[in-house]
Amino acid sequence: MVLANLIGEQSSPIVMIDDDIVILPHARSASAFDTLEQDVLDNPRLLTGGTLKGSPDESSVETAIRMMCHFTRSRKHLLPSESPMPVSGGLLAFNSACSYLYPFPRWYNEDWAWLAQYQARGYSIRVEPLVVAKHISSRKNLSLTTIKREQDGELLFEAVHWAIKNYSRTYVDRALKLPAYWEDVAREEVIYLDHIIELVSAMEIPLSKASLKDCQHGTGVRQVLRLLKRTKSYVASIKPAAMMRRYGRYLEGAKRWRCLIQTAKQCNTDLGLIVGRV
Repeated sequence: MVLANLIGEQSSPIVMIDDDIVILPHARSASAFDTLEQDVLDNPRLLTGGTLKGSPDESSVETAIRMMCHFTRSRKHLLPSESPMPVSGGLLAFNSACSYLYPFPRWYNEDWAWLAQYQARGYSIRVEPLVVAKHISSRKNLSLTTIKREQDGELLFEAVHWAIKNYSRTYVDRALKLPAYWEDVAREEVIYLDHIIELVSAMEIPLSKASLKDCQHGTGVRQVLRLLKRTKSYVASIKPAAMMRRYGRYLEGAKRWRCLIQTAKQCNTDLGLIVGRV
């Protein structure tokens, strides 16, 4: 984003794509990148992306849930029916004119947390229906260390997302400065994990009476169940006040970020003047 402001025009498209995302062919003559770039040039207050097939934003907890459903051949829908954000950093386009407001945070779910900041400021976030991409999945190893890092990021994102969802735009910043609000968010995360543990425990029961192959799956269920219980204990131990301070430090860092981008823009202007004289 700094480079785009340093060498690009005052209003330039920035497109981000992960290395595990593949653009699918479309009947239209325009390329996916051309379409996304034109969208954000036409509307600098738009952040957009393509429809992503697969599960590019799946957390370790969500991976564990899907494993359980596979082991037990369960058709229960344990995951939310829709994503909190319509697009993600896997394939994302925006105008450089809006990039000065916030840097990407240094925690898990950084793309959704970043998008939430713009959503709170009234920016539009939507999917470009003419752009379709696929996530190339890879094996994900579950570990408590990874899950702890992810849960920190989940809590930080949910705090911002719930404030935007439940309060007026003028009250969002005030809510995020209240320790009681952060305590409510943390409590809801524990309740969510309790619900998941309850459902996974119910899956374990029929496997205890199943065939040898299913019993092997039962061992996997028990291992993941223990991991989920330890995750719940960790989330319950998170100090909401510490998360609130961490979010506050991010906002303080955003002020320095704006100074950096403004400097890059000024360098761009100065360089243009020098080249013009030459």
